[in-house]
Amino acid sequence: STLISGWETPHNIYVTDTEEVILFGQTTSGNLPMIGPGLDKSFDGSSDMVYLKLNSAGTVILSSSFIGGNGFELIAGVNTNIEFHNNSIIGIVSTSSTDIVTSANALSSLPGEAFIFSYDYAVELLNYSSYYLYSISSSFSGTESLHIDQNGIIHLFLWNKSEDFNMNSDFITTDGLFTSYSNYGYNFPPIFIKLDNNFDFIYGSYISNFIIDDPVLPG
Repeated sequence: STLISGWETPHNIYVTDTEEVILFGQTTSGNLPMIGPGLDKSFDGSSDMVYLKLNSAGTVILSSSFIGGNGFELIAGVNTNIEFHNNSIIGIVSTSSTDIVTSANALSSLPGEAFIFSYDYAVELLNYSSYYLYSISSSFSGTESLHIDQNGIIHLFLWNKSEDFNMNSDFITTDGLFTSYSNYGYNFPPIFIKLDNNFDFIYGSYISNFIIDDPVLPG
């Protein structure tokens, strides 16, 4: 066993093809061991995501990094919304940070309530970084918000808080199953988005044209 002092909330553990161990979670501590390669060795804001990769015996930290900005980053709900795929970690977390640098093909470069990201397994290469307007809702705690299929297509199931469907037009494609919805009530249909394996936006649709109280991720 290995003790990592100061890490309150680890969430994910993953073993690579070479039997290295990846640990991922969130922390409010800046005193974690930041050893080896990694893009961000400084703790910022009130909470950050944290990534550690260990050797197969769990005795040596091979790479490490904080992930986040000048506010908080939090994993929302029961589902951690973190995937490991093709030597990369891909995730979506809630955020209040306003200084995150986004990719050229980001869904949004404007600060929002959610942060979508991807790093290589050494957290040296940032594959993708994007804001999204709305954080996933606590009512989605049992619902998957991130899925990667066998072809590397990224499926995002994202919260919507807008009374006007036109406010989300940048995320809806003309071939979307539902491109508008009725304006009534207080709960609005979530948005289903697809990104290709280069993180380019290829599809977006509301999952319904009416209020959804218990949504299910499309297959």
